[in-house]
Amino acid sequence: MSEVVLRKSNLVLLIVANLVGVMLAFVDTRPTWDDTGIMVLAILTASAIFGFAGRSRAWAYALSVGIWIPLWNFLLSGRLDSAITIGVALVGAYCGALTRKAVSLGT
Repeated sequence: MSEVVLRKSNLVLLIVANLVGVMLAFVDTRPTWDDTGIMVLAILTASAIFGFAGRSRAWAYALSVGIWIPLWNFLLSGRLDSAITIGVALVGAYCGALTRKAVSLGT
């Protein structure tokens, strides 16, 4: 029973992570948006939250958040310059997962 609940919560987290990633990609591709630092912070924060919430699948949440910006940019311009966002998302997700592990060990 708990495995089914765990799977459903992972699915919900993945769906929400994808929605967040799509929203971040939408903002990033706006012609008037040109603030890389804020976008990096948003990707790190979002990925860390999902990594904290579901630490066993931190890599999946990182990809869900981080893949949309390079994908969208590739489809619009044919360039992969923004692929670094996947690495930023991975760092954020694993920081969140490690924080959750540290918190659970401390209690």
